[in-house]
Order: sequence, then structure tokens, then C-alpha cells
Amino acid sequence: MATDQWVEISFITPFELADSLADRLIELGSPSVVFEEVPDRASPLPTHHSSLITGSFPYDQSFSGKLSAVRAYIQSLRDLGFKVDPEAFGQTLLDPVVWEERWREKFKPFKVGKRLVITPSWEEYQPHRDEVVLHLDPGLAFGTGIHPSTRLALLLMETCLERERVDSMLDVGSGSGILTLAGLALGVEKGVGVDIDPLAVEVAQENARRNQLHDRAMFLPGSLENVQGSYRLVMANLYLNLLIKMVSDFKRYLDREGRVILSGILVEQAWPMREAIVQAGLTLLESKEAEGWVGMVVVLEG
Repeated sequence: MATDQWVEISFITPFELADSLADRLIELGSPSVVFEEVPDRASPLPTHHSSLITGSFPYDQSFSGKLSAVRAYIQSLRDLGFKVDPEAFGQTLLDPVVWEERWREKFKPFKVGKRLVITPSWEEYQPHRDEVVLHLDPGLAFGTGIHPSTRLALLLMETCLERERVDSMLDVGSGSGILTLAGLALGVEKGVGVDIDPLAVEVAQENARRNQLHDRAMFLPGSLENVQGSYRLVMANLYLNLLIKMVSDFKRYLDREGRVILSGILVEQAWPMREAIVQAGLTLLESKEAEGWVGMVVVLEG
């Protein structure tokens, strides 16, 4: 098997799984993941809001194992009831020159909100006025922008940080670490991220070092029970069923005057999320919609 070639793999997934599937590709060694929206009429899935996810791997002896790991992960999601097909892959073999050209042309600096700019390391970017720059390669889809639910979480976090000083934050399901690192870049003093996948923790730690934020960031493997302390801001960009299950647990980690930012919720899922918030003894402070998704800011009652 050739070792100087690359394989692009693409598959269609419901929007709400795009972030977790992209993270899985990155953890397995894909240096990039690209999201593209799929029109409903073109999607083979019996659901609205689909994404085309594309990652790439060296075409070497490890490729078949990585492909099997991706399929197994998708099958586990299917077993949980999600409408995904572990066999619905597209594969394209590329020579290294073509692969590098296609990879880099997709990644350009882009801005989220008023101040945050996300850029790959090879791009020269001169910040304007109050902009802060986050270098996040490998891992995120620069050409088409980050996933709408992540963008919503970042926008709500920026608004929160404009209104008040935040000395600490907790990122539940931190993945590549983008929310934690963005918070630190925008002024949060210290950040903790937790993820059940140890490979995701390694990616986040490397991203923290790349941005010289490692002395203020801590990424932990495991579940929420591994986290100690209370935080002024809790972030959770997950998916509906998990958010509903965990929303009451977030109270244990929240300062009395703190806020929880929830994202990963489709607009049509907003009502059951609102009900879960009330049942957990929390109050919805504000919400924001974008591209079929909704993000919510939640506080303790009273």
C-alpha cells in the first residue's frame, strides 16, 4: 500500500451529530474536517438539516483500522437511535501534492463575533484593533466556517464576557477545546474542559500549547463527575438528549451568579429543552437562533 497518498472520506450526517463526528475524525488523525450544508432535497437521510463531513487520512497500513473505527463510532450512534448509516461513505484517493493544495485552499482566517478570529498557522493575519487571534489547526473547518452550534456558543459567550468579568469557566464535552480557548483569549482567567474521549483531550491540550494558553487551561478525561469546584460560566455544546439528561447536573458546578450556555439544539427542539430547564430549577435568561439552531443562556432561579 502506498504511503505518500491520502484518502478523503465523506459522509452525510444529521446536523446535530456533525461536531461529534468531526471530533472523532480529528482524534483518529485527520488533519482537517470540512462541514458543508446539504439541501434537504439532496440528503439521503430521512431528516432535515444534514451536513456533509469530509476528513482525510494517509493511505497506509493504518487506514483500514481508522475507517473501521469511524464506522464503529457511527454504528454506536445508530444504535442510540440516530439516523446515520455507517456504510454510507465516499472515498477519494489523492496524491500528496493535490491533497495539500486542496487542504490548504479550504482554510482561511474567519471571524466569529466582534473580536475572535480563527486562523490556520500558515496564514499571515494582522489583527485589527481589539481582535484576538486563535490558531486552531489541525482540527476545524476553516473554509466553510465552524458548525453553527459552535458559532452560536461562541457568540453567546462573547456577549456574556462583554457584560461582566468571568474568572473561571467549565466546558463540558470540550472536544478540540475551541470554546475553552476562545474564552481564555477573550479574557476568562482560567478554563477547564472535560471530555469522555482521551484522544479529544490530547487534541485540546495541543491546541492550548499552540496558542500559549496551556498555563490557564486544563483538559480532563472522563465524565463531569471528575470535575471539582464551581465556575462563573459553564458551556455545553452537545446534543438535545444529552443536554436534557445533564442540565440539572450543571447546577452543582455553577457559581450563584453564574451562567450556563447551552448549544447543539435544533430550533424544533427548543421547547423540550425549555421544559427541561424549568424542571431542573433553572431560568432561561436569553436565547439566540442561527441557521436552524438555537443557543440558550440559563441561570439559577431567584
